[in-house]
Amino acid sequence: LPRYDYGSNGVLGYYHAQLTDIVQYPDARTELFHAFRELGNIILFCMLIEQALSQEEVTDLLHAAPFQNILPRPYCAEGEKPETKTKRLEAKYAALQIVQNVDKYGTAKQSQLSREGDLLTRERLCCGLSLFSVVLRRLRA
Repeated sequence: LPRYDYGSNGVLGYYHAQLTDIVQYPDARTELFHAFRELGNIILFCMLIEQALSQEEVTDLLHAAPFQNILPRPYCAEGEKPETKTKRLEAKYAALQIVQNVDKYGTAKQSQLSREGDLLTRERLCCGLSLFSVVLRRLRA
């Protein structure tokens, strides 16, 4: 029978029987299992750091959204046009648009830096970088 037909207890028993010699080996209990514990703790630590960084990044992006003209879709009651509410929100937040204001009032260097910062913030949103996947790939190699 295939292993999945035995269920969880059957598969656990199969692997337990196969690994009995390794588990009974005295050096494995002290050194090898300790190394496995350390490796597991490293993997869990990297995963938790990745989750915390992702939450922090989402918070940063939410705070930066009005400054980049990323506005939420407005709620419209019956009979209201979403376009008018959107235009009203854009007019309300127009003074917060960093890139346009720096282009208008700043130097060329400041303008270039504000555009680069804006691009970097937008790229962070769509890039989806994952530190945890890099760590796992390096562990596999």
